[in-house]
Amino acid sequence: MKTLLYEHENLKIFKVAVDSFEYFHEEWSGMSTSDHFKGLIYESLAVYSKHFDGFRFYKNNKCLLLADVSLHEIVKKEDMAWLAEEINPKYEALGFTHQALLMPLSFIGQMNVKKYEDLSTQIQLKTVMLNTENEALEWFLRETE
Repeated sequence: MKTLLYEHENLKIFKVAVDSFEYFHEEWSGMSTSDHFKGLIYESLAVYSKHFDGFRFYKNNKCLLLADVSLHEIVKKEDMAWLAEEINPKYEALGFTHQALLMPLSFIGQMNVKKYEDLSTQIQLKTVMLNTENEALEWFLRETE
């Protein structure tokens, strides 16, 4: 079951229930300036903070954030560094343990997300770039066994 928690023209956030656990699913679209993108990220942190209460984690308190950025253009590599350095620790503090990014369609978008994936190795939040939601769920389940 997919429940809409937040809606903006460039970002939708859902809580998804699958069998015995839940995960958060972001759907990004369009283009964003750095300031607009950062504002939406801060909005998402507020949404997650509010909805973690009563959240059904997977085994050993594992939690997935699935970000579908396939239709989103992230304009600056600096935004990826900011996300990895400033925001990933906030995701971890909230309780996220795994993050899957669905690959952007554009080559530039793919390069920016790849940079983010590479930068995200500095912390415990496991981050990968995949092609589909099913691949992301399979990866999460394998990683948490």
